[in-house]
Amino acid sequence: MGGSKSVPGRRGLRRVTRNVVIGVSALALFGVGFTAVNIALLSSDSPVGHWRSDEARQEYERLYEQAMTLMPEPDSQQDIQTDFGTVRVYVFAGPASPSGSSDRVPVVLLPGYGGPAVTWYASIADLAAERPVIAIDTLGMAGMSEQVEPIASADDQAQWLHEVITGLDIDRAHVAGFSFGGLTAATYAAQRPEHVASLTLLDPAYVFAPVNKRFLVGGFVASFPLMPDSFARWYTSWISGGTDAARNSPLAGLLDHGRRHYATTLPVPEQLPAETLAGIETPTLAVLAGGSVAHDPQDAAETASTMPNAQVRIEPDASHAVHIEHHDNLFPMISSFLADHDQDTP
Repeated sequence: MGGSKSVPGRRGLRRVTRNVVIGVSALALFGVGFTAVNIALLSSDSPVGHWRSDEARQEYERLYEQAMTLMPEPDSQQDIQTDFGTVRVYVFAGPASPSGSSDRVPVVLLPGYGGPAVTWYASIADLAAERPVIAIDTLGMAGMSEQVEPIASADDQAQWLHEVITGLDIDRAHVAGFSFGGLTAATYAAQRPEHVASLTLLDPAYVFAPVNKRFLVGGFVASFPLMPDSFARWYTSWISGGTDAARNSPLAGLLDHGRRHYATTLPVPEQLPAETLAGIETPTLAVLAGGSVAHDPQDAAETASTMPNAQVRIEPDASHAVHIEHHDNLFPMISSFLADHDQDTP
């Protein structure tokens, strides 16, 4: 009697188990299929970065114009021709000396992956009050730069940057890079030390510590054309500390749109070799975000401290977007650092 009563219970359990397995399998198949379709949509035969449609470009230009109101009006806007394409730069002349030109070495600002020059908006006004500022839209990424030839390596990225700097008739510059821009800045300093007065690296990616896989995977998934807008907004908010200011900024919409609608064909970034880092004797200021999701800040700080001529700081509680979030804390230090190395001889 007792055994016969347990049969329906076992059958019910088997049905529940079977339904769970079917549900999980269906979900897994959907995930695989969804990913495959998005990857297919992302694929391109073009060897250079480009917009996936004219409509996407036009919408980006609208968002770009809106985001540009965050930063001061530049003294000039130039498109510098390089071997790899035309690079958009915004020039802020800085204060004039009695001779009619600034006596301070200019600073070149390199944005993070997928971000144009305006991502430096929080720093430009203060920097331009002291020296000339050159803000760049990275070649091969969403922005107003136009790539025409493949960029196959970090060396190529350093080369187009060199052509921009020399194209502006700048002999020496302070070079500041945020996130991926830090990798390009460090590579340039390693290759062209005579042209770099100092190096400022703000939570740089691939320079001091391996990049977290969740940071990479999240960015990849956020670029899926079929992914809901809410995920792209969440990712931008997550890397920026989850603040309402980051979520509601016109910059967020610009970055989200560029990430999803611009086909970037740059090489996969590689960790800067330890021997390259050890060979950079350029005065370096390395600022790591204590709350960074890009890498482990303690590991990054330990590696940065091995550089021959580096000052290293961990900014407590700062997100990866440390150059925006903690600008007021950092600017006095950055300003002093740049001034200390204006007169250094290469």
